[in-house]
Amino acid sequence: MPDPDCPTGGGGGPSGPAPAPPTVSLREISACTEAVGKQTGNFTLDITYQVMVNASAVTSATQLYNLGINFISEQLTNPTGTMGTSGANWCLGMASASCPSPGQVGLLTDGTLDELSGQGTLTQSFYMNGTGSPLQVAFGPLSSVGPLQSYTILNNTYNSRGKPPSVTVAGGAFSSVGAPPCQ
Repeated sequence: MPDPDCPTGGGGGPSGPAPAPPTVSLREISACTEAVGKQTGNFTLDITYQVMVNASAVTSATQLYNLGINFISEQLTNPTGTMGTSGANWCLGMASASCPSPGQVGLLTDGTLDELSGQGTLTQSFYMNGTGSPLQVAFGPLSSVGPLQSYTILNNTYNSRGKPPSVTVAGGAFSSVGAPPCQ
């Protein structure tokens, strides 16, 4: 008689734990400033984020599709001053049917641009496919070897008309001060 605690190679035994879901995050990879932003007409901090999966940069749309990631949504809350709450959606394809606003903002695989401008404060967060917990957003030099500053809720301050103008992100973890001009 077979031992019930000994797997026989057949399909009847336990298959083990399910694999952990991938960890999706955003990583700031570059930033620059525009004295007069093309989209905003004001001083603007342009931050380029890279989508990361399990701490590795995503390099193709196929990787994201295979993980079921069709878009990253931006949520803006608690505005003061002239700040609004209409966040963007970064979609895989310009005509992606799975995107809430197809063609709104382009591809995720080679860095996604976020243009920050205005007068006031707000909180900013990002979500995979528009749901779930906010994604971690990491700031720090690309050459950094240790842990990076990472946040799920970014408390941002916008002073695009200041003398000098400035934008700070994540409570000052990242700032327009010292960022080079955009080329």
